[in-house]
Amino acid sequence: MLQFQGVLDATTASDARQQIEQALHCAAHAVIVDLLWVSAVTQEGFEALQAGIARSLVLKKSLSFESAGSTLQQQLDGAWTEQRRQTFGPWEHSVDQGFESFLQDHPHTKFRPSKADYTVGSLEPWSRRPCKSTSA
Repeated sequence: MLQFQGVLDATTASDARQQIEQALHCAAHAVIVDLLWVSAVTQEGFEALQAGIARSLVLKKSLSFESAGSTLQQQLDGAWTEQRRQTFGPWEHSVDQGFESFLQDHPHTKFRPSKADYTVGSLEPWSRRPCKSTSA
């Protein structure tokens, strides 16, 4: 989990980009970026977050931005959509008709994940847990 503070702008964007990229390389499956304490994001800061989106798709890892303001969240959602379109081509959500039928026949069915659906681990910042380097 990464947590940024202050303004993501030209002076902080490069560092933010590097932190996101390193976290994605070190993470087993996902990285969460907490934007609660970010007071403003300039174009350069947004481009750093966009670069993280692109990198996460290349690495096939999940990248989640949490606690973003509504305007920033809309921009990030648009960036995700555009990146998916560029990576995978046009795509629309679709639900299998059999699944739709099942839900209609069983209106009180709820998904109950098992403990195996979760990865148990520390919530400490990734920087406290060095990852194994893959380069020589």
